[in-house]
Amino acid sequence: MLYKTAEQFLQKKNIDYIIGSGGYELRIICPSCNNPKQKCYIENETGMFHCFHCGIGGGWKGLIEAYNEQDATIAEFPQEKEEDRDLPPFDFELIETNQQRLFDEAPLEIMSYLDDRLLSGDTIIKYELGWDGRNIIIPIFDGKGDCMNFKLKPDPTIPSSSKGMFSVRGRGRKRLFNEKVLLENPETVIVCEGEWDCMLLDQYGHAAVTSTAGANSFDESWIEAFKNIEKIFICFDNDRNGVGQQAALKTAKMFYDKGIVTYIVKLPNPEETEKKLDVTDFFKKKGAKSAGNAFTKLLIKAKAYKPTEKAKRKEEPQSTIPKQPLFTVPILYSEVEEKVTQLLPGTQDVLKIVLAVAASSQYQLSTMLWLLLVDVPSSGKTDFARFIKDAECTYYLDNLTQNAFVSGERSTESERVHDLLPLLNQKCFVVKDWTSIFSLDEKMTKKLLGDLVNIYDKEFAKFSSRRGIVGYESFFSHIGCVTPATLNKHQTYMNMVGPRFLCYNMPKTSEEDERASLSLIFSGTGKRSEMEQDTRKYVSSYLQQISKKELSVKPLSEFVQYYLWLAANLIAHCRGIILMQSASFKDEAGNDVKYYDILDMQIEKPWRALYQLMALSQCLAHVVGRDEVTIDDLRIIKDVVLSSMPADRSKALRMLQEHNGIITAKELSDLSEVSTKTSRRLLEELRGLKVLIKNSGSGSIASDYQIVEKFRDFVCLSPTEFLSVYSSGTETTDNTSQSDSQVSNSIEDSTKKEIFPVTLGEYTFRDRVELMEKEKELREAREGLDRNSTEYALFYHSWFEIRDWGVNNGIFPFFAVSNNE
Repeated sequence: MLYKTAEQFLQKKNIDYIIGSGGYELRIICPSCNNPKQKCYIENETGMFHCFHCGIGGGWKGLIEAYNEQDATIAEFPQEKEEDRDLPPFDFELIETNQQRLFDEAPLEIMSYLDDRLLSGDTIIKYELGWDGRNIIIPIFDGKGDCMNFKLKPDPTIPSSSKGMFSVRGRGRKRLFNEKVLLENPETVIVCEGEWDCMLLDQYGHAAVTSTAGANSFDESWIEAFKNIEKIFICFDNDRNGVGQQAALKTAKMFYDKGIVTYIVKLPNPEETEKKLDVTDFFKKKGAKSAGNAFTKLLIKAKAYKPTEKAKRKEEPQSTIPKQPLFTVPILYSEVEEKVTQLLPGTQDVLKIVLAVAASSQYQLSTMLWLLLVDVPSSGKTDFARFIKDAECTYYLDNLTQNAFVSGERSTESERVHDLLPLLNQKCFVVKDWTSIFSLDEKMTKKLLGDLVNIYDKEFAKFSSRRGIVGYESFFSHIGCVTPATLNKHQTYMNMVGPRFLCYNMPKTSEEDERASLSLIFSGTGKRSEMEQDTRKYVSSYLQQISKKELSVKPLSEFVQYYLWLAANLIAHCRGIILMQSASFKDEAGNDVKYYDILDMQIEKPWRALYQLMALSQCLAHVVGRDEVTIDDLRIIKDVVLSSMPADRSKALRMLQEHNGIITAKELSDLSEVSTKTSRRLLEELRGLKVLIKNSGSGSIASDYQIVEKFRDFVCLSPTEFLSVYSSGTETTDNTSQSDSQVSNSIEDSTKKEIFPVTLGEYTFRDRVELMEKEKELREAREGLDRNSTEYALFYHSWFEIRDWGVNNGIFPFFAVSNNE
């Protein structure tokens, strides 16, 4: 029979039990010794048990066999690591009972064993040692004085008994034994190896602590508790194999890295017949009377730890690939652009955006710029990644591993752990190949991307059982390269970090550019390689030059602000997540009419994208030597916007752009070489995300989809055309400019919605945007209302209040309502 918990088994067998530790542990009468005090503890989820009266213990199999139940099994639960469990403490009554049994019931051989370890009765009482019938028990207390574990020493008089010690199952988390002594602020403390040595040193008047998990388990997170200690000694076993000595150096190094000096105590070498010599061995050899003075002499001789030159070399972070010397004389942007376009024709915009993102790491921007260059293999994107690798402000890698940013491992004397995140601060982090990262195991990829999501907040902290809490603040830009196929295949992954990344599709190569590239390739085998090195030096030198200049760009104009606001909204809508399912119904003629039903939808807020685009536009102007954002920068911004969304949606919008903002599913299918069904579903997605509207056809006339009015001009017009239309206060529907007389007539005769103001006044950009959004919501709420209804009258009352307030405060120049309204 399958049981989900041990409690179910006990209930089935009608066994009385007590629930303890918040339901995590159960207490029963031991099936072996039958002691009525219910001292047998069982982990409810695993069936592991231990009796603190007779000392018997084991797993689920042993428990059910004790009740003559052969066929029972317990469901397997994902087991937590002992380091991760947050368990309640043991009852003090149990500790007292175990100690009383040590004095009353333990065989004389057990007391002789403790005596042989030189422990006095007072020390035994102070540390509350106990006996459970099979094991000597050492209670392990935390800093609050709660007993969180028992270290068990099997009866040493039994020949087959284990020579080591073990913890109660499920409670083996490493702790700092005798931690409470640090709260007393002693002048000196000895960090030793093992609970027995720790108790003995305390007995001789030395404040001492130790890890409960062995020599190599001292945790960095404990060092904070030592900060007020005047002198710290480290005294580990002197092992023939050198394990204790290496562990002592490793622990000393942890303190050294925190700026705390420690002193290494060297115990005498073990004799030929001995494998090691520990503190207890030393005291026994010196005798009870002289051992104290002899050990004090060792403390006096102890030397302060300093890492050797060899150790220092080992701990130095590995550098990136060596950087070549750069130009020291000023370089003009035109010179850099000329070098790049000779090697890679038609890539002026790529150069600008790469320089802008890389340089952004040096400025106090409100957000970090992370950009992926997207194109097929051999398109030149990795060339641009290499072009900037020699600048001081870049950190270049080919790819990443799972825990690259902050490792959970712990440094050893022979091997230093390096965290990548602090090395990236104030750098542009360049990864040549994101494709290899996406090819990692799914779990590893999700872990890496999950870390990036948190790192984007400019700070990141993680906890590991080996290092404790490790955290860094780091501000860096990022440029990576990836193929479209990889990006499309792993769109689920990108949805995790999508709002944090911008993308840029490399420009298509014209026939003229192809001819220039072919000419270069066939001109000589070594010429291109020389040009690559020369171009890399120019681009890196220029990046280093501009990154040291102050970012001085004028405040964004009203038009630029509005353009970026529309751009951010379009990104937010097109990166939305939407779940749909196909459905159908029969019309009046009995024909099946198919449609898509929206199950769920999530559209991000546009604020993050807005900050990203604002920062990018300013840096684009800066890297070419301008002090204000211009139409040329907005042209690149538009390309980034149309690239920073799923590839199929981006392609659909570009097709709509070429077709004046309106297209059918069949037309999209023919242009994109996918089925009509797939094209229709894509268009329905964009419709659900409020990017398109659908004009239903009838009979032989197919339904078409067109861009919503809000985004139509942004997508269909160039930034120059967009500026011309909106500076004249006119919206167009046919992508053509209008004369001044046409503009005047348009204001009088057509519906006039929101026009962005020329002057800002005392109100912020966000004030205007929020008011515009409110006005838009009211207009949408009007749809479907009866013109003679009370609701319709209330709508116009609210709408005119907003309109008048906006006009009076200079937030909107005017609103006009058509004659029809």
